[in-house]
Order: sequence, then structure tokens, then C-alpha cells
Amino acid sequence: MTKVYLPVILGVLLLWGILEGVVYFYQEREHSVPVATMELSENMISDKRVFTQVKSTKELAEKFKNFNRLSVPRIYIENFPDDFSWNADPALFVKTLLPYILYENEQLEAERKKLFNISTKIFNNQELTEQEKLFFNALVTKYEVFEVGPVSQAHELLQRVDKVSPSLAMAQALDTTQGGKINLDGPFGIYKWNKEGLYDRERYATLDEAVKEYVSQLNKAESYYRWRLLRTIHRPTKYSLPGRVFLKGLAPYEPDNPNYIERIRDVYNKYLLDNLDFSKFEEEKNNV
Repeated sequence: MTKVYLPVILGVLLLWGILEGVVYFYQEREHSVPVATMELSENMISDKRVFTQVKSTKELAEKFKNFNRLSVPRIYIENFPDDFSWNADPALFVKTLLPYILYENEQLEAERKKLFNISTKIFNNQELTEQEKLFFNALVTKYEVFEVGPVSQAHELLQRVDKVSPSLAMAQALDTTQGGKINLDGPFGIYKWNKEGLYDRERYATLDEAVKEYVSQLNKAESYYRWRLLRTIHRPTKYSLPGRVFLKGLAPYEPDNPNYIERIRDVYNKYLLDNLDFSKFEEEKNNV
């Protein structure tokens, strides 16, 4: 009789163990996921931008008629109008994208400030609060940091979480789009593997998405490692974003194209992009 019921007993015990494991997994998931999500949402910077749609290049030009590179208006055009490629205007192309780059730099600056405070505590072997731990770990994930240990992770994050060079962004975008004539749905020439297994150019629904992805690539892609290293070296100087100085850091970006850096340098010269690195948003007027 013992031989007959032994397999049944073992089967029941096995099933009970599996069920208990499943219940435990979902209980843990139920308690842990909302906490992480809540912490991430608390640390996100409020986005109060208004995105504008324009129907023509003429209407777009009207939006930026009083444009000043050193006092940039907070105008966010959702997409280039359909006729832009026919009436390609490189200057208007830069005016349209620049507010997005400056906005992302604002977010990076705020993110870096919080990271710097946390990193200082890590380097001094001080205990982090639970919120600081969650924020730090979220950055490790966001910027794809694979170093082991908080000290190494903090050093790597401080190299990645930083502002990008507006002049470089515009130079690469102007190069990719041939001055605004092509590829307006993916102006930075980012390629990824698609569902068909092909390495294809990414296309974006909005300019906001395209700029966010470009900035993300600059701060975490392996091909921009040397560029980030130069940015770190020059950060203590008052010219912390000199696009020209950073150009030699682009060598790994197109390793099979030895002329790429020279091509980007030509774009700098053609469109006089250097002073974009000193661009700032215009001061908001207080309504009295």
C-alpha cells in the first residue's frame, strides 16, 4: 500500500511547493513594483511644455521671426511641416530643434545636481536614504551602467549624466538631413535593429521623441565614449561644452568613415554653429 500511495504523496507535495512559490512571487511583485514606480514618478521633472503644430514652412518661419541664438524662445514645434524638405532652410531647421536641446540640458542639469549630492555621500561612505537609493538605482538602469559597486557606478554616472553640446547636435542633424532636405522624421541618423532583423534608420512620431533618443545615445552609447571622456575633462573650464574640441571624440561613431569628423567640421564652418554652445533660454517675463 505504501508503494502505491508514495508517488501520489510526492506529487501532492510537489504541487503544493509550486503553488506556494507562485503565490509568494506575486505577493512580492505586488508590494515591490508600486514602490519603485512611485519613487520614479516623484523624481521626474514636471513637463509643462506646450507643443505647437504648424502646417507650412512659412508659418514655422513666422513662429521664429524674432529668434535670437543667445535668448532662445521656449517654442516647441511638434514636427517639421510637410513642405519643409522642399523649402529647406538650414537656419530655420536649427531654430526649430534648438529649444528641444536646451530643454533636455535643463533636465540633465537638474538630474546631475541630485546625482552629485548622492555621489558625494557614496564617496564619503555615508548612508543613503531609501529615496536616494531608489533614485541612484534608477539612473544606473536608465544610463545602462554595468560597473559593479556604488563607487564605480557613481563615477560612471557622473560621466554620463551631463549636458550635451548644442552645436554638435545641430552639426550632426544638419549632416544627416542635408540641411533639412531629408530624414526629417529621424534627424539625428540613429539606426537600430527592427522587427524584420534589419539595421534600419529610426523614425520618430515627434521631434521631442527624436531629440530625447539622440541625447540618450550621446550619454550612454559605446560609440560616444571618447566624446563623453573629453566632456568630463573640459567640464572644469568655463567652456564646458566646446563642440569643436569634442569632435575628435567622434572617431568611434563611424569607424568605417575616416572623413566623418572632417565632414562635421565642415558643417560647423558652413553654418557658423560655434556660438550655439552659449545659447540659453530667454528669461521668462513676470506678469505684474
